[in-house]
Amino acid sequence: FFDSENDAEWGEEESILLDIEAFKKNNPSPIIAIITDGTMLPFFSYGDYVGGNKVYGDNIKKLVGSICIVEMNDEKTMVRRIALESKGKFTLTAINHDFNNMEPVINNVELLSASEIVWIRKRKKILDIKI
Repeated sequence: FFDSENDAEWGEEESILLDIEAFKKNNPSPIIAIITDGTMLPFFSYGDYVGGNKVYGDNIKKLVGSICIVEMNDEKTMVRRIALESKGKFTLTAINHDFNNMEPVINNVELLSASEIVWIRKRKKILDIKI
């Protein structure tokens, strides 16, 4: 039961941290990532948090076609759609190919793990529009 007079009011950052901790506590092999660019627009925006449960080895093949948090052998972690698989290597694609700062397609990637996104925590969007 929430009592607004006696309970602390959480700000957005505290609320996000509590949500992340709850996700980690209640999921097997959890991973959380933050969206740091526009490559996955319109599904995910800059500053959104996403989470999933890591799968490894041959189980990654089951995620072809899904948007996932991927961990690569070079220790990079990013959010991409897993496309083709050939001989244990994958093609990763951005959804927003108009975003100029990243490669829209990365071929022949060996993945340490992949996690289908099952949890999303969006930040409030604050637009500072001056007319």
